[in-house]
Amino acid sequence: MFKVQIRKTTEFILETTFEPIDYPLVSIFFGTDLLYLSYRYAPEAPQDLTNQPEQAPILAITISEDTYMKLTGEFPISDGMDATGSFAAKRITSGVRNIIFELLEGDFHPRFREPYLKAKVSELLVLMLSSEYMEKPSGRWTVREIAMLTEVKELISLNLQNCYSIEQLAEISGMNRTKLQESFKDMFGKTIFTFTTDMKMLKAKLLLEDAQALSLKEIASMLGYKHTNHFSAAFKKRYNISPSQVKKS
Repeated sequence: MFKVQIRKTTEFILETTFEPIDYPLVSIFFGTDLLYLSYRYAPEAPQDLTNQPEQAPILAITISEDTYMKLTGEFPISDGMDATGSFAAKRITSGVRNIIFELLEGDFHPRFREPYLKAKVSELLVLMLSSEYMEKPSGRWTVREIAMLTEVKELISLNLQNCYSIEQLAEISGMNRTKLQESFKDMFGKTIFTFTTDMKMLKAKLLLEDAQALSLKEIASMLGYKHTNHFSAAFKKRYNISPSQVKKS
């Protein structure tokens, strides 16, 4: 499904392929402050990333074409990118930085090292992929409003087990209900409800395709569903296949 390399100092703390990949279509490199994305023919990190100090962390993820298509339903070419292997760089958000910190500094028993790291990498992919297809903000918002809307998006993405009400999110953002809902849709291209559901379904797909997948009841609970049948209905509506069928395959 994807392979991961994490370097904390001069030694790798994780270098593994969770499932075989046939074609390294998407390479994602996380440096100290920047996220580098390369589509197709660039399986190595850019020079300015590899030349970081030895103490600086490097996290590289390579996703197969098939996996990327399954996760997003789209071919992975976005604005500013081409298919020649050139790199694009973007600032790492606080949410991404927090997950990288947990990957590098997580306190866990050695026995659970790989499952822990795999779960965190999946969480990182969900957050990264969710931001990659969002519209870029325009000049209609203040810096504070952009920051608060981004915080709301990351709060939802990183806490999919919670079902935040619009009132709760409005209080967090400091906006009223109407302004929050309209601004969120304008900035990110989706309503809060649609965005939340899409992120839950993306996380569910990652969990279901894991070779050691949890039960449907456990996955539903992790994504904030009280009833498994409600989760199954939402998943089938999104992917036109039931979660039990994905789990069996």
